[in-house]
Amino acid sequence: MSYCLAKFKLEQDRPLGFSQQFHQPPSTKALGIEKVGAGTRIILFLLVMDGLLNEALQSMSLDDDKPIDLPDDEDYSAVQVNAKSLISRLLNPECKNMARMLKTMPRIWKVYDRVRGIALSKESIQFIFESETDMETVMKDGIWSFDDWSMIMERWVENSPLKFLKMAPIWIRIRKIPLNFCTLKTIDAVADRVGQVKEILFDPEKTRFQEFVRVLVVIDVEQPLRDTKTINLSRAAGSAVVDIEYEKIRKKCFHCFRLTHEKQKCPLFLSQKKRPERVENQRIETRINSDTPGHKTQQHHTDLVDKIMPMLAPSIPPGFEPRPNMVVPEVFEEMRLYMNCLDPAEKAIREHRMRVALDDLSKNPVAQRSILRFEPPPRISAELDKGIGKVFDYRNVEMAQAEERMGKRQSESLVSQSEAVEKGKPNPSLEPVNAVGLEVENITLWVKWAQSKGSIQQVRS
Repeated sequence: MSYCLAKFKLEQDRPLGFSQQFHQPPSTKALGIEKVGAGTRIILFLLVMDGLLNEALQSMSLDDDKPIDLPDDEDYSAVQVNAKSLISRLLNPECKNMARMLKTMPRIWKVYDRVRGIALSKESIQFIFESETDMETVMKDGIWSFDDWSMIMERWVENSPLKFLKMAPIWIRIRKIPLNFCTLKTIDAVADRVGQVKEILFDPEKTRFQEFVRVLVVIDVEQPLRDTKTINLSRAAGSAVVDIEYEKIRKKCFHCFRLTHEKQKCPLFLSQKKRPERVENQRIETRINSDTPGHKTQQHHTDLVDKIMPMLAPSIPPGFEPRPNMVVPEVFEEMRLYMNCLDPAEKAIREHRMRVALDDLSKNPVAQRSILRFEPPPRISAELDKGIGKVFDYRNVEMAQAEERMGKRQSESLVSQSEAVEKGKPNPSLEPVNAVGLEVENITLWVKWAQSKGSIQQVRS
């Protein structure tokens, strides 16, 4: 009935005061009805509205929002403008003022009005340069800092890789390498545990005035930057601890050694304060695992036979591959095809050759990087001061601030004790902050109070 009524043309009259924005009920003549009452007209109107409402509800859908197709036109693309831009990532955005940084960084780079910044998100910024030379100059200096927290930059690319704005090249300084093991391969092995080695500044035949060796590495900014590394020496020489310093890196978390937050907001530190014993055990376990050969941040692997050979078994289905920092997918696929042999005798020979090759690569970090990961070998340079930067140690600043707070509490305690002496008996509830220094002060205060009361003279007499 409602379907039929919806097809009738509605008259222009306004019966019973209905508004023009609603559809009018059909005329009674069109329905073949000569005389109708007001109630019949209302029923007809509701029937028409019910039909229209059903059609509207049926046409509604959650998938009604169709995507917008942009034409392949230069007016819709910003590729040419972005070609001369750098994308910056703030590693600790909570400690930085975005607006102030956008105004300050061009002055630090000395490009002034030749660059403009655009805030993309809470932690990412785009800097668009007018000159290619200015952009390359900024990129040449590597990692930058603002308000003592690091920020990394990479050149804009149309299709960002997976590790975009997650890796950064920095110079490190390696100190306290044992004299009998201060060789190029030892330096490479130590630096390889920090990141991907790009360049080593070392010349054993040249006079060296520095007590450290500088190496350019590419680090993962989301991983800890530890200040020491333990190396096991050969020929029953025991072990040694070498110090690692990071140039141009200012502040970091001194609890988990990451660059993304400060110690007061470290998740591990806050959890440890709530559950000290359990979290401390987890932290020790994490520290031990991070120094073991199987940790994911390690670049050089000494047990390739145990890690790769099980994955080359015929029973392993496709998709189970080692991590890219061990073997790139292209090389692993070639290894899989080489081991795919039906002849048992030939298969045993190939398995033996593969084991020997992986064992040799486990002992040679340079060959391991070039053959298994297609990484170029590190450059060796004798220019020891190349791109040298400052080393910052904010731990000393924190210690100084702690000592300052300690001295302030000591002063407040002494003032309270002095006021108590002036009023009468010193307050024994004021415990000394420094068990050695303030104990003498407390004794002196007690002596002064006793002298004022005449107790000492009575004892002496």
